[in-house]
Amino acid sequence: MSSLDNDIYEKGALFLYTLRAQLNNDELFFKALREAQQKFARTNTSTDQFQNFFNTAVQHDFKAYFEVYLKGTQPPVLEWCLDSLANGKQVLKYKWGGHLPADFSMKIPLTTGGKTYLLLPEEKLQQIILESKTDKIRFDLPHTGYVLFRQKKLK
Repeated sequence: MSSLDNDIYEKGALFLYTLRAQLNNDELFFKALREAQQKFARTNTSTDQFQNFFNTAVQHDFKAYFEVYLKGTQPPVLEWCLDSLANGKQVLKYKWGGHLPADFSMKIPLTTGGKTYLLLPEEKLQQIILESKTDKIRFDLPHTGYVLFRQKKLK
């Protein structure tokens, strides 16, 4: 545990919530947790043991999530900005702030102007053209998980 780690009490629950949101399959998620509880009942279990069991049970590699959320001191930060274009449309620019493992991939749904977009941020700047001009951007937090959003000017 690090002295920089201010969320030690909430971190486990937020991490599991993030896994659940990213897996997007409640039946499979809760089945894997029940099976883990049965397999590891009355034993000491390492993070690596649980990670390997969980990844196998859900048939998805969440290794980068374990690295970021359990070994890191900060959750991922999505940096974003909204700029106007000459044609009246807008461009949403976004990227991860800070350094994340190369294999970290998180889906972030975004709704604006009645349309839903699926962002897959990287460390390099990305952008999408929005179909209609808006001043309301809504990140779909229940289907994203534990991530921080920072609005800032991006070039």
